Amino acid sequence: MEDQTVVNILTKLINLIFKTVAVPNNLKIGIGCPLFKNGGKPKEDPNSYRRITITSAIGKTIEKLHLSRNKSSIKNQQSRLQKGFTEGESPTVAGLVVTELRIEAKRKRLPIYIGLTDAKKAFDIVWHAGLFREMHKMNISGDNWLLFRAWYEDLTTKVKWEGNFSRGFKEKTRRPSRRCLVSNCV
Repeated sequence: MEDQTVVNILTKLINLIFKTVAVPNNLKIGIGCPLFKNGGKPKEDPNSYRRITITSAIGKTIEKLHLSRNKSSIKNQQSRLQKGFTEGESPTVAGLVVTELRIEAKRKRLPIYIGLTDAKKAFDIVWHAGLFREMHKMNISGDNWLLFRAWYEDLTTKVKWEGNFSRGFKEKTRRPSRRCLVSNCV
């Protein structure tokens, strides 16, 4: 019985968030945790860590609902050559395409220029205004793009270190790395 009550409350809350395009401030708080990069780097060096921000399970649920509502619109707008961060696709296929292009260019004695991006490194940083413009251009259902704009506007992070939390600070250009919306929209 209690499980059903929690489900009902969460359903009402999430539906209200979508309907009003308003996000409660307590859902805009993430926990920033330092993550050791490894690779032989010294643990004493602060540069050996990168911050990840873990956001609420409710926020993750809202993003999954958004993605399921807009999956076909996103898929139609996305380049057919995009393989990373795409359901049902494999980066191995992208590697095969590049290999075939190289072989063909070599056979025809043509130059080939290939630009690659390390998505894991670029993933955390997003130009928010550009992201929301792209979401709007993609005909994202209803006011969903406005919802995410409201969500990211006053995003706050508190850093957790050795069990203690810092005061909250506003996120600027970085986006929380535990959220996956960006990879599905751009």
